[in-house]
Amino acid sequence: MNDFDLNSIPGISFTDLLGGEDQPFSLDRVEVFLDKIMAAIADRVQINPNQLVRVVHRGKVVWMTQDQAVNFLDTGEEGDSLHHDVQSALKADLRIIRQELEILLALATYTLGKYKQLDAISPEDFARIEPSLARRQREISDGVAQTAESEAILHEKRRRNPLLDEYEDMMGRFLNAKSNGQMDEALKLARELAGKKKNYLLLTRAIEPDIRTIQYHRLNLQKTKKRILNTQGDLCSTRIDALQLELNDLKTNLTEVKSKLAEAEERGMDSANDEISKLRTYDLEGAEQEIKEKVVELHSLEKETAVIQRQERELDAVISHIAENVLGETDIKVSMDDVKHQQRMSNPKKPESSAAPDDGQSAKPRHGMHFKR
Repeated sequence: MNDFDLNSIPGISFTDLLGGEDQPFSLDRVEVFLDKIMAAIADRVQINPNQLVRVVHRGKVVWMTQDQAVNFLDTGEEGDSLHHDVQSALKADLRIIRQELEILLALATYTLGKYKQLDAISPEDFARIEPSLARRQREISDGVAQTAESEAILHEKRRRNPLLDEYEDMMGRFLNAKSNGQMDEALKLARELAGKKKNYLLLTRAIEPDIRTIQYHRLNLQKTKKRILNTQGDLCSTRIDALQLELNDLKTNLTEVKSKLAEAEERGMDSANDEISKLRTYDLEGAEQEIKEKVVELHSLEKETAVIQRQERELDAVISHIAENVLGETDIKVSMDDVKHQQRMSNPKKPESSAAPDDGQSAKPRHGMHFKR
């Protein structure tokens, strides 16, 4: 494990990229901002944007050199952050989860658009990938709305039963007093907790179905995140395939021209002058430079693919942990009808305050960092 410092790498926070916490999501705005930030970062480090590796990590989008990406991949073990990631998935502010999903989707959409604009992938590949991004947008919108509604129902139930918050606050004070050696205070709180415990347990059992429903929705949001990462990986591999074909063509043409030029010059006859002149019109230096640029882009995409694959493995661990250890499902196939039935049984009449905020907008897919020059 090395001492890689992510904060030293040029990047931008999700909040800045989206335009502030209270700003509605706008894919157009994100795309314009990405164009500007990529140009600024490339100018700052004096490097072609295709040579940079993009990484999304802990609320920030960063652009690394290939060496920095190698160092990033060498940091720690993938299981080190499992507890933190599980807690974030289940407990983090829904707004933060929504931001991350929208940024990941915007980056994939931005990359796809750039590839289409520059003919960096085939029209068939574009037509294959674009619909999946539209589906992810709908999943984000629906998933966030369902989670927000469920959390509003739970919040209302807890508001109507203040003992829940009182007991949990008292338990926190008891643990602090005990750890600080304040035994008289701890004993006093323990007696109060004992008197309230029975009613508290009855109330917690009553809201268990609501908590489980929220956990289910939050698990589905993590699955949506996995699908977006999978699409970003698909974009990388698709461009890698196209690059390899382009490189093969360039190298074949360059070798053929050099061979014919050498043969013509070796003959040295007047009859070969026209052929020599024609061959020399082929820009050998330009072709060699283009090959170098494409090789660098290929290596950057390979590093980005490795980062995405690591993130997918980490996300698989989070999804499996929640499904098996939180929801108690070895094969999580709970249907939405079951969840909605459970919700109706626990809350026959929804309070007006439970209406879900409009956190997701239906966005027309636009179009996705490495692109052909």
